[in-house]
Amino acid sequence: MAELYGDHGRMVLALCRMFLRDLAEAEDAAQQAFLSAYRSLLAGNEPEHPAAWLATKNSRQSTRPNSRRPTASGYFTVSQAA
Repeated sequence: MAELYGDHGRMVLALCRMFLRDLAEAEDAAQQAFLSAYRSLLAGNEPEHPAAWLATKNSRQSTRPNSRRPTASGYFTVSQAA
């Protein structure tokens, strides 16, 4: 897991920031994405393409309903526009 985080942690956080536009929320979403990845690995799901796998987990985590609120700057997240 440490290797996965070392290789892809910055990408996951960058994607979360793109979706959420708030650093604190992006850090929380990135942490949740890696927690989800860890649980998947424990269940025996080994990804063929780790970067794509994490990006998918990330986008799902960043667009969950609990993250649908205005950010500190007052702008809404991408998921709220829909």
